[in-house]
Amino acid sequence: MPPLSFVDKLIYWTIILLLCVAYFVLMLGPLYLRNKIAFADTTVIAATDKISMWWLIVPWMTFFLMTFILWLQPYQSRKPIFGRRNFKYGPPAWPKVYPLFMKNKPTVWVSQRKKKEQRQIAVILLIVLLVSFIPFPWSLYGRDCLRNDGSIARYNMFNSQTHEFTSGDIGEIEIGTYRYYIGKNNAKRHWGVQIVFKTDSGMKYTFEHRDFRNDAHSETVYWLEWMLNIKKRYDPSMIHYDGLEDLDRVIADRDLNQKEVEKLYQLFGQQN
Repeated sequence: MPPLSFVDKLIYWTIILLLCVAYFVLMLGPLYLRNKIAFADTTVIAATDKISMWWLIVPWMTFFLMTFILWLQPYQSRKPIFGRRNFKYGPPAWPKVYPLFMKNKPTVWVSQRKKKEQRQIAVILLIVLLVSFIPFPWSLYGRDCLRNDGSIARYNMFNSQTHEFTSGDIGEIEIGTYRYYIGKNNAKRHWGVQIVFKTDSGMKYTFEHRDFRNDAHSETVYWLEWMLNIKKRYDPSMIHYDGLEDLDRVIADRDLNQKEVEKLYQLFGQQN
């Protein structure tokens, strides 16, 4: 096929840009919905999940592969949309492929068998896409929730509560620093704070600073205020600390001001 016209190239690249936006929304949209669902309960101050989000991979990958291949195939084949002005498509110089919106476009004969196969393929692809989205709701509900009274609840992918522990069921709490990586090839290292709750039955629940509700009204960062409030609900003898040597890294990475630094040291039971 001859090279695509400027208009056709513009249309193709506009389509792929719109698809990229759709991929982005399909990936981040559930994260927004998860937060809305988890924090719809005003008593919940932190929510986290490490498993159910993987259900999102199934519909996302199916949608990505289907739409990208359906875009790539005609683009690589140089299938024209409006075509090049004053250019003669079709035999003998070119294959029997004509612009989609060409005026007085010649009829290209296609056998009934091939038409039937094309319809069947289209139906199969549509069914596969619809089926792949069945797990999508399952990616929204699974979570562990920390409430402002110190209780912890676990919800499964069907939004049903499966476990609940009151503050009296907590046997040990560990407040510590941790590092995590983001960016390409995990090149950028960051530091944060987390609280680990260990129940008398041996269950463990971890809530990182970025898992906390971001609407606390105070002079310090929201997660620090929530952590301090939770800490006050437990006997100091139950609380242990880890990673004190990395507090300076947390301060620098989280860009804490003087008042927040004082609160951070208070959270870790240290004097600044």
